[in-house]
Amino acid sequence: MGYLSYFLFIILSNSRFSRSILLIFMINNKITLFQFGLIQLSYYSIRFLSEFPSGVLADYIKRKYSMAIGSLLASLSGILLYSTSFLDIYGYFWVFLILFSLDAMASSFLSGSDQAMLYDYLKRKGLESKYPKFLGWREAIAAISLGTTTIIGGFLASKSINLPFLWQGILFLLATLVILFFPENKSVTIKERVSRTTPLKIASEGLNVIKRIPTIQFLVLFMTTLAASTNTVTIFIQGYFNELNISTNSIGIIYGICTVLSALAAINSYHLTKLTLKTILIITTSMFFVGIICLLTEYIPLVIFGFFLIYLKLDFLEPSVYFFLNKYVKEEVRATVLSFFGTALNFVTLIMYPLYGIVGEQSGYKGMIFGMSILSIPLFIYLFIFYKKYKVGDSKTSISV
Repeated sequence: MGYLSYFLFIILSNSRFSRSILLIFMINNKITLFQFGLIQLSYYSIRFLSEFPSGVLADYIKRKYSMAIGSLLASLSGILLYSTSFLDIYGYFWVFLILFSLDAMASSFLSGSDQAMLYDYLKRKGLESKYPKFLGWREAIAAISLGTTTIIGGFLASKSINLPFLWQGILFLLATLVILFFPENKSVTIKERVSRTTPLKIASEGLNVIKRIPTIQFLVLFMTTLAASTNTVTIFIQGYFNELNISTNSIGIIYGICTVLSALAAINSYHLTKLTLKTILIITTSMFFVGIICLLTEYIPLVIFGFFLIYLKLDFLEPSVYFFLNKYVKEEVRATVLSFFGTALNFVTLIMYPLYGIVGEQSGYKGMIFGMSILSIPLFIYLFIFYKKYKVGDSKTSISV
């Protein structure tokens, strides 16, 4: 029952039908690029502020309850966004601001909790060494679900631009119900947990773990840089595709194919434990900047190839990194520490998004992509400096601390 409810939840909670048409949906509702940037700023500001507290809450109560809350909020956001098709709210910036802020809160409750819950479940069964492979399959299943619903969402949008949000809301509601059947069985009951500790103590213990281990600091910083550079391209590239006269159906197919490829990358990502962190850093940095160069050519086959390179670079790394982080963090603060990655990611992203929106208004999508590469350079440089300063991972990613 545990595996079934967990992986079914992963399928349902990754049914993002609206993923490939999000920016187009906003433009159709008379939202400018600058306003879209502000909405993204609000989205990541809320995630930045709520990510760490939601991680603490997940450690304070059962993690499946945190995930259920997140799924329910995401469902509500999707259904309300669909309902805007029946209202005359074109250009009503604040309505979309509120609805996407609700989805931001939902994402905070979901972030980190399921990875921590899976690790604990496997550990109780004596299978924690299999975590990278299980997480790889988790990422693959998530990617296939995301890819499939992305393709379907493109076709749904050709009938009605709001329709993908309705299906998204329905499937997230189902995810809310499914995860409640997961046999989490924490080592202590919620009542015992409340009597022994407090959220502030959990938060303090989690921060101490991060401060004490430079390798974890590096991995959080590494994942933050990779995820931020990937997410910004994923969001804004929709408008660039549209500018290159690629249809919504084709955009959905591109995203779908890319997501399926990311599933293959995730399944085989555990092989990265055989490489040094420095080698991984060089490979992923190269993939990003080569991808940016391909995007700037405006030649559609190269643009698509460049998008694939940038999108896939994160999937090669994530499962092995999460295994390392989970292995050296106690169960009592595991979701709290994992949520710090989300906090760092949202902090970087909320700075980048409005800048990209301003650049896009002035210079178009090509200027925006060039701006992405310029702003990403200092982040990657700092990674190499941090690596050299603390001599992080001189042996393998699985080094002891």
